[in-house]
Amino acid sequence: TRYPLVTGVQTCALPTKIITGLSEEMRKKTTEVLEFYDFSYEIPSYNHGQITVLEDKSLYYERQKN
Repeated sequence: TRYPLVTGVQTCALPTKIITGLSEEMRKKTTEVLEFYDFSYEIPSYNHGQITVLEDKSLYYERQKN
């Protein structure tokens, strides 16, 4: 697994906020992990040091099937 530490996460409350600060490298690494695990997210225009994780897209698609 490319991101082995994330595999232990079973559930979390969404939406949730991740504070990256203004580090471009931290923001890039965080968004890579979110995209790898198919999470939707946004970076608010008023706070570039925060990423708001909105939804696990795989769960969204699973709900649409039922």
